[in-house]
Amino acid sequence: MNFDEVLSNIGGFGKFQKLLYVWICVPQIFLAFHMLVSVFTGAVPPHLCRSTLPSAGTLSTLNFSLLSSPDGLPELSCTMALNHSDAAAPGDGHLTMSCQEGWEYSTETFQSTIVTEWNLVCSNASLNNLGSSIYMSGLLVGALLFGYLADKYGRRIIILISLGIQATFGVAAAFAPNFYVYTALRFMIGTSISGVIMNAFVLGTEWTGLRQRMLAGIITDYFFGFGYIILAGVAYLIRDWRKLQLAISAPGFLFFIYIWHSLDHRKMC
Repeated sequence: MNFDEVLSNIGGFGKFQKLLYVWICVPQIFLAFHMLVSVFTGAVPPHLCRSTLPSAGTLSTLNFSLLSSPDGLPELSCTMALNHSDAAAPGDGHLTMSCQEGWEYSTETFQSTIVTEWNLVCSNASLNNLGSSIYMSGLLVGALLFGYLADKYGRRIIILISLGIQATFGVAAAFAPNFYVYTALRFMIGTSISGVIMNAFVLGTEWTGLRQRMLAGIITDYFFGFGYIILAGVAYLIRDWRKLQLAISAPGFLFFIYIWHSLDHRKMC
């Protein structure tokens, strides 16, 4: 009699499997947060070159609609006229120069993002995309590393370690002093997400009877999608990227309760 037959004889989806399944599905919500949060934390709001001239106006008087209107001047985002005339604008024959004094950003939608804090626009715009690529590289490294470690040491302990990494480095990212530290922390978050997703899926399906196995594999993705929906609401309420990063990461420490719970299931791997 193989293991699948044993599961079928005892019911296939009993109290233990249901408890284990909740153990697996709830973290999927927070994994979705980290997967999609860069849409909000890395958003690029409308921006104009900052001028040191008193006549240039303040952030409250700047007309960001000039960048997106049908007759607008999107080039104002990265250049300014050399003669500093209020009537001069790029494209009207006047000489222009790149923004020397930084940028003013619209706060209509986002209070702050990593773009506005570290000026990841114009010549530095590629850094934002690079950060996303490095995060995805973390997913790849995590899949290779934690997949191997799970086969060697067991899936339960690797899931717990991955959850710990996700919470710790997620909170640390909210206090990153610069873009490069932030990107390194996001890389580590990416590795942890792969460690949880792969091993939680395998663990959940292995301990579920054949009849319920396909449904068990699908429902984990429902929780992932539910996390996307919740994140949209959280991001709507929290417009500051540091506070948003902290809000989606700090609750991850609650998952350490799994460490004590899992002591009752030492043979689970």
